[in-house]
Amino acid sequence: MKMGMMMLMMVMMMVMVMMMMMVVMMMMVVMMMVMMMIVVMVMMVMVMMMMMVMMMMMMMKMKMSTAGQDNLQLPEAWNNRD
Repeated sequence: MKMGMMMLMMVMMMVMVMMMMMVVMMMMVVMMMVMMMIVVMVMMVMVMMMMMVMMMMMMMKMKMSTAGQDNLQLPEAWNNRD
């Protein structure tokens, strides 16, 4: 009887340990997933910021180039008038 009870207790303990391990593994997986999601979000934000900066730079360059062209065209217009 005692041996049977001991065996049952051992099995119960093993099952409990297995359940705990499963829960811990699930928690670890969830944590990893959350970390990956946060990293992906940060990366997306960084890419968006870079794209915004690039667009701003392009706009600035375009404005600069247009302004330079206007300045160059002004004398030509004056020459044509003459």
